[in-house]
Amino acid sequence: MSKWHAFKEGIQDEFKSPFKHLNPPACDEEIQSIAQRIGCNMPKEFIELYKDCNGENDEGLGIGFGLRLLSIQEIHSEMDSWDEIIADGMEDFNDECKSTPRNAIQLAYANHKWVPVFSDGAGNFLGMDFDPGPKGKAGQIINFGRDEEAKRVISKTLGSLFTLMLGLSKKDYAGLNDNGSFHVAEMHFIDAVKSANKLDLIVAKRSPDYGCFSVWMCPNSLSSLPDNYFDSNVQDEINFYKDFNVSTEDAVSVSRSMMQDGCVGDIEERLKFEMYIDKYKEKLLEACNKANISQTSVVLMIKDYNYELRQNNIRERNGVLFLGAYKVY
Repeated sequence: MSKWHAFKEGIQDEFKSPFKHLNPPACDEEIQSIAQRIGCNMPKEFIELYKDCNGENDEGLGIGFGLRLLSIQEIHSEMDSWDEIIADGMEDFNDECKSTPRNAIQLAYANHKWVPVFSDGAGNFLGMDFDPGPKGKAGQIINFGRDEEAKRVISKTLGSLFTLMLGLSKKDYAGLNDNGSFHVAEMHFIDAVKSANKLDLIVAKRSPDYGCFSVWMCPNSLSSLPDNYFDSNVQDEINFYKDFNVSTEDAVSVSRSMMQDGCVGDIEERLKFEMYIDKYKEKLLEACNKANISQTSVVLMIKDYNYELRQNNIRERNGVLFLGAYKVY
């Protein structure tokens, strides 16, 4: 089953109304017209989606948490409009653009190879990026449009976006709007999926396409640290959150003596029930060897989304060591 069909079937149990307004399937020629336009093959997920439905009709409520799924014809129309904007020059707009993660998205206000898929009806989109930055991936899902100078990689693929939306639909803060459409946390969906602090943890738990782990550990006994070192409410000069610039929103759990005087093997044991351990065990051990660690106490594990600062990185302050080597992107 495709991720689109899994999303559609999984979400209709609670949110049926928006799916009543899907158009009939697009033909092969229509689907291939997008590939011909940008000079790139369309991913399997895009083809499966449009062979099932050609977007939503004029009465559509927005199957993407209020964002309308565009038809092939509407995709061409939107891209035509953005081609005109590009032709007029965008230097002033480009200067305001940002990419998260850094260098994953071209720092441009618009691009000929950004294919809009979902629209908010006000000039903002979620779509596929076929001209990514040097650290991006062709076909990645990004936000772009009139109000979207700050761009973010929302998911690696279109299929992963459907996995994200299905996961969010099961949360207690997903609900119905008065018109029968559905929302997540009563937020504009583009703003919601750009909000790492609120949503990335949910995503990481539901799909292996997202997230990364970081481990903070103490090479020696924790007894040398102040009693309140891991207390987020204390603003002492020597404090974990201050030393490593970690916000309380980032921290999932703090266990001061989780594995007192443990070893690298204990770290593996702690991680083995987490979804990424098999994939990143080797990187963890390499990082420990690099830091010459054989005995350690794990003091904190978080789901970490600061790709720019905390990947493949080892730092130490006040005897506490940080290892972050588990990027999933």
